[in-house]
Amino acid sequence: MFEFAGAAMEVWAVHRLFSALPQRSTKWKTPLLIAAVLACVLLVRVASDRYHTTYYLIYYWILGLFLLLDRQSDFKNFIYNWMLIFFLNFPIKRAMQHLGYVLPRHFPGLPTPLIYLAGSVGILLVFELARRLLRPQINRYLHFWTLLAMSLCLFSILYMNLLIASTLDYAHLIAGWFDASLPLAICVLLCVCGLAFVVNNQKTVELIETEKNLQLRVELKHKEIEQIQLKKELIERTNREYHDMKNHLKYLEQLSQPDQKAYLHALQKEMQDYIPIVTTDNDALDTVLSDKTIQARQDGIALTVSIEYQNLAFLQPMDIVTLFGNALDNAIEACRKLKAGDRKIRLRITQRDGWLLIQISNPLPQPLTWSDGRPASTKDGAGHGLGLRSIEKTTEHLGGIMQLDAADNQFTLQIFLPICTD
Repeated sequence: MFEFAGAAMEVWAVHRLFSALPQRSTKWKTPLLIAAVLACVLLVRVASDRYHTTYYLIYYWILGLFLLLDRQSDFKNFIYNWMLIFFLNFPIKRAMQHLGYVLPRHFPGLPTPLIYLAGSVGILLVFELARRLLRPQINRYLHFWTLLAMSLCLFSILYMNLLIASTLDYAHLIAGWFDASLPLAICVLLCVCGLAFVVNNQKTVELIETEKNLQLRVELKHKEIEQIQLKKELIERTNREYHDMKNHLKYLEQLSQPDQKAYLHALQKEMQDYIPIVTTDNDALDTVLSDKTIQARQDGIALTVSIEYQNLAFLQPMDIVTLFGNALDNAIEACRKLKAGDRKIRLRITQRDGWLLIQISNPLPQPLTWSDGRPASTKDGAGHGLGLRSIEKTTEHLGGIMQLDAADNQFTLQIFLPICTD
């Protein structure tokens, strides 16, 4: 019973530690937890020597497999997170097993399984503390040298553990507490070194993210200024067209019927670019769509808009400009590389089960190459892929999900945002 409870707490600690990572499938959550717990209990029952390195290799292999099936991440992040589990878990587990061997010989009435259960509680508390302080998530700035340094620490710890289990005679070291604890202290020190690499990398990531956020804020301010200027220009243009229309009507009165038809046809063609494709209840969205519609028509791109849900009042104007402006800019840029008949963009705004869905699709001029789950930009210079990162960052800030797909030579961007009605 103690073994089952301890294994359940250790597996649940791993599940909780990486709760910020996307889950692979909620349907398999409970079966995975049960399978991992049973595997850990079976290992404890089968393993004849819990101090040997083989026991730890199988134990952390079980936790690593559980992490791989439970949470989504690329291979590099999986290795990084697996080693983080090791550095957090090993000192407590090894110390409790050490005490479980020594204390019952000094205190005969003390049950060994109770010591192991106390160790599992300690692991659960340490993992919960690490979840709050380190906030493990997908690390896009993970360096090879960080993984290499952590790997060296890990293999050194396993070697020291092998030395404790094989070279030293535990039975003769019970009386000499210092001699028995010194190799364990070295293992703990190496674990601290591994955690130091993790914390240092976390601080580096936070600095990079802060710099990116500042860069995005500057870009968003520029875009907001551009949209305000655009809105003023549209108002001025409408006023000019209204004034000119009165002159056109006066001139039409003086023309014969055949000349009137020709003049009206030319006038209709001239004003086509100023007709908005859609009008919504949101000024910021109207401004962005008007701007991008004019750009699309100038480039011979057919922009189709379907708005099935218009209540976007919960979104700030800056968020609307960032999401729709950058997404349509990317789609227009991709369509410019296509021949005239293939230049099509579809924008759809709808809602599903309390989520706002923004879907933008366009044909691909060429097959995409992917990097870190995103299409690699073909732009040169400092603005490389900045638009998509702006969309992703804004989506995460709003508690949403961004999905990308490039099936059937069609690129589709989907943004899911929780609808706030407060």
